[in-house]
Amino acid sequence: MPKTAVIKILDEINVAIIGLNVKEYEHFYNKFGFYDNGYLFKPQYKLGRWDGKIRLFSKAGKTSIHFMAEILPDLKAMGYAVKVRDNRNPITFEVPLIDNESFLDEYGVTLGDHQVRAINSLVDNRGGIAVAATGAGKSYIIGALFNLLHTHMKSKCLVIVPSTDLVTQTAAEIEIFGNKVGMFYGAKKNLTQPHLVSTWQSLQNSPEIMSMFNAVIVDEAHGAKSNVLKSMLMEYANNASFIAGVTGTLPKHEADLMQVKYVLGDPVVSVLGKALMDLGWLAKLKMRCITLQEDFTEAWNTWKEACPEEAAKMTYK
Repeated sequence: MPKTAVIKILDEINVAIIGLNVKEYEHFYNKFGFYDNGYLFKPQYKLGRWDGKIRLFSKAGKTSIHFMAEILPDLKAMGYAVKVRDNRNPITFEVPLIDNESFLDEYGVTLGDHQVRAINSLVDNRGGIAVAATGAGKSYIIGALFNLLHTHMKSKCLVIVPSTDLVTQTAAEIEIFGNKVGMFYGAKKNLTQPHLVSTWQSLQNSPEIMSMFNAVIVDEAHGAKSNVLKSMLMEYANNASFIAGVTGTLPKHEADLMQVKYVLGDPVVSVLGKALMDLGWLAKLKMRCITLQEDFTEAWNTWKEACPEEAAKMTYK
């Protein structure tokens, strides 16, 4: 009789794998264990209380839905038949794809080809990460997504930005697409609008606010590696039907990258700065290298006369 493993989908982020033996759980525990960035210098490691690894698969079998593509082949190789129990509320995700002029008549906005590609890729994938270089117009990507999700899914949307100075700017650009947006930061806390822009630092004091929204977008998504933000997303945004990130760059360190992937998934589109230059979206870069040489002999001689004892210990070439 074949062995059976049950993948229990708990929500839009978390899953639990049931039915493995201790050795097999240990396999995944180690496979999804990654040395933390700078672990050698952290007190817990120096004291021998921690092995230096970030664990993204627990010994009890809890992990991310975004790791299933890597886990399923291993389960098959172990001889398991897989059953899926989906505990999520069923939802029909019906958001149309767009073109450059989808928002032209009503809002006077013509989107760039790269913005259309990013928006359609995130819609088609129902989330994920859009990597878009600085200058790509990420706020317009977010604003268009808010409009589409609210118009076609009646979604309430939250965007999490990394700093307070970006809250007002991001809200203003999102409103260009006809979105009614509140702001939550510092002394300004407006939760009366369908959509919200906030920092994760502000939300960590009232994380239950995140549960009010069924679409969550993380701006500068590489910051999702933060333990606080990652935990907040896993616990309070885990039932959102659309979870995505936009960022100019992804973390280079493996542990940081995998923590971002845990909550947001894989990159679904990438727009590089070179591509934006080729499209004429950004000015082409011209660099000229100038090498300067300066003779310090006079300054050296002046100092040598003033500090003969120190100068005697040194050699000037």
